[in-house]
Amino acid sequence: MTEEEIELLIEDVAAFETRWSCRYGGEPLDGEICSVFRKQQELLSQNTAQMFYNTVWLMLLGDTVIGSLCFKGSPDEMGRVEIGYGIAGDYEGRGYTTEAAAALCRSALERPEVTAVIAETEKWNAASQRILEKCGMERYDETDSAYWWQLRR
Repeated sequence: MTEEEIELLIEDVAAFETRWSCRYGGEPLDGEICSVFRKQQELLSQNTAQMFYNTVWLMLLGDTVIGSLCFKGSPDEMGRVEIGYGIAGDYEGRGYTTEAAAALCRSALERPEVTAVIAETEKWNAASQRILEKCGMERYDETDSAYWWQLRR
């Protein structure tokens, strides 16, 4: 999405649905997800040339938005790019996030500047860990509360 489309989704879901000819059924547009969308909007405003990494990608099932994905900025100095994702509760456990995350990882790894896609999951979040495993990621680090995962080229 463009900066303007992200803004429209946050501020006026009905207008967003009209423009995109869709129904928004994704994650609730409350504090956490709005913060993520605003962060992506800020990244886009700073560097539109890196739109692939700085935008929000929507998961669509038919004409319904069921979730979103994003990279948390451009690749770092080692060529790693971090992925994040979320899906509405009604659509969890059906493989949609795995399919979308795997496709986004493949797209990233096709770019010459990307050496790896990484992700962080909370230790309690077994469902998210399973998504990353199904995408081919392996755990490579951990903190007190989280695991770090990577998929290398």
